[in-house]
Amino acid sequence: MKPLRTILCLLLAAALAAGPCQIIRTAAAAAEEETSPFSDVGPSDWAWDYILRAYTEGLMSGTYVDEAEGIRAFSPDQVLTVGEWSSLVARIFYPGETSNRPETGLFAKEVAVLSLHGAYAGVESLTASTATIICRYEMAQILYNASVDMGIPMPDEAELQRARDAIRDWNYVPEKYQTAVASMFSLGVFTGDELDSFVGSKTLSRREAAVAVCLALDHLLSSMAGTVSEEDATLSTTTHHWVSDYWSSLPRDLQQRTNQDAFNCAAQTAADADLILRGASYDGQFNAQYNYACYVCDVMQEGTANVIQAIQLCTGFCIGTGGSKSTGYVDYFSIATPNRDRAAQSAIDDILDSLLQENTARDKFQRCIEAVCERLSYAPGATASWEGGTEGDSASYTDMLAELLLAAGIPSIRVQEACSGGPRSWLQVRLNGSWVILDCLAYETSGRGIFSFSEHVQRFGYPSDTNNAEGLQIARALLAYWPQD
Repeated sequence: MKPLRTILCLLLAAALAAGPCQIIRTAAAAAEEETSPFSDVGPSDWAWDYILRAYTEGLMSGTYVDEAEGIRAFSPDQVLTVGEWSSLVARIFYPGETSNRPETGLFAKEVAVLSLHGAYAGVESLTASTATIICRYEMAQILYNASVDMGIPMPDEAELQRARDAIRDWNYVPEKYQTAVASMFSLGVFTGDELDSFVGSKTLSRREAAVAVCLALDHLLSSMAGTVSEEDATLSTTTHHWVSDYWSSLPRDLQQRTNQDAFNCAAQTAADADLILRGASYDGQFNAQYNYACYVCDVMQEGTANVIQAIQLCTGFCIGTGGSKSTGYVDYFSIATPNRDRAAQSAIDDILDSLLQENTARDKFQRCIEAVCERLSYAPGATASWEGGTEGDSASYTDMLAELLLAAGIPSIRVQEACSGGPRSWLQVRLNGSWVILDCLAYETSGRGIFSFSEHVQRFGYPSDTNNAEGLQIARALLAYWPQD
């Protein structure tokens, strides 16, 4: 293999399980001990930068440790099995999904996750025995399938042809592996030998695996999503695939009920709320220079529909479509703020100024509740907004409070239920890391507007599971990433 020199970053743990190997301590190895954590590989190795980073960042571990003798082996020439390669790929591309599965056998959960995502397409027989030594063709196929599943941009036809022309033994590459081999070769994840041959029937050593997986991870992290461009962004799933896998941190039951792409795109927008709202090109609904994380929406897919339902409960969130006919149309989530007349904006600005005098988040919430109640009187069936009206029903109180909070940079979730006193709506917000209820109408009638979930249920007599409906759980999981002072 030819040495490759650069790597952008390494993430995630993917320890390779391997049996003990024989350790031969040469003079060269002994000389390198001061700078190498391993006894069998050091700075003179062409792949040393990759091996050291893979180890220090937790991507790969050693194969043998004898603490008493001070020996730690990496076994750079040891070849990989199907299970070991599957473990690396699964824990890099699907870390949360893999870690959340129970251990049912060596490499069983990694194989299950990759199978679920179609990573074994074309090499299905490999799953029969994880102890089988895996060849470079099969490695390239699994890595290619996982990369496509994750939305990593693949080379175009011209780039693929250049790769085919560069591989001297291309005519010997089996047809079923040709797309994967050309793609991985073009991306630089796999290279040829000294003669520029791919030699796909050969195995891959742990040394070479460290290089290949690190380079694949570079491509995984190359998305522009979450950044701001100097000019208007051109959205595309090719360049704007989500980067951070927020979905993997969800409880397993919510993972099963949500689409990974949709949730991660929405969570990215929540995490970058300040960046979006304060950008010079933000027009009240869309920041043209912000690179939204994008996906292709399928509303017929239940997990996607559940995320969209949750988004609709969150104040200010909206769904957008971008891209073009040439690049492909994509979907994303943004944050919308209402257009107000001058009087309404002036009133809200005065309230926001008063919030600066409040010391705690609870005090700010209290002041916002008071400000809405000072403006309105309760009248069943009446409607009011910041634009006008002095009488309003429960929904009017709640909507005005939600709009005021959003103007202050505070997200909220709207809930409505038939209570003992009639239809009622309220907001769920985060307060010091916990979720509480803000109820303007309750403050209007009793002088108290901030409640725990259980207190509110007891006070107004509605089903105890109302505040924990599935859509609300997903909404809270999304807004947990919104920056909070």
